[in-house]
Amino acid sequence: MTLDLHRFPCRRGAPDEPRSSPPWGRWPPSAATAAAPCGGPVGQGCCGRKVVGSASRGTSLAVVDEVQIVRIGPDEWCEFREVRLAALRDAPGAFGASYADWVEADESRWRQRLSDVPFTLVARSTDAPVGVVSGAESGDAVELISMWVAPDHRGTGLAGRLVGQVVAWAAGRGRDTFLMVRDDNEAAIRSYARAGFVDLGIPDGWPPDAPPERRMRHSSS
Repeated sequence: MTLDLHRFPCRRGAPDEPRSSPPWGRWPPSAATAAAPCGGPVGQGCCGRKVVGSASRGTSLAVVDEVQIVRIGPDEWCEFREVRLAALRDAPGAFGASYADWVEADESRWRQRLSDVPFTLVARSTDAPVGVVSGAESGDAVELISMWVAPDHRGTGLAGRLVGQVVAWAAGRGRDTFLMVRDDNEAAIRSYARAGFVDLGIPDGWPPDAPPERRMRHSSS
């Protein structure tokens, strides 16, 4: 399954998550974006750790054309910072949070983000992270948020596998997966439908001054 999405779902109401779907963006980020706050060079995490090195929490979940998909936690905050800032910088008007909101964030804030959202995956190539997605528990379901894939890995099936890992994690907990997608993003809506998501339409009471978004849901059964 290949998802060829130009925009991605959002978690409304969370200040550090996208309010609407960002584009794929540019890669790699600039040195100012990618450098770890502890002074590590581009392509490395804190204290000079290689971004593609072993994660203390993560175990490889899948390999796509030499790209590993790994679950990360607070100890991998530097790696998450690198890929998250790349997405925020590339889509300054598409997120509830902005690059400026997070570029000066300290270690504790990045760790807290990874603690608050219990399921976060990073796709690692040999040089740098090339994708990210999270699953956030929301009531009796899991919301798919923060989806981003580097443009040079678009169309490889990586996006679909990232989505599939979130769906599988939710199903393992007996929960459905849902997401929000811009109403005008017809390509993304079709792609999510092919991935098994059902279009539930724009929720009742949607703010009239906000770009309309459709709710889509994937059943765990």
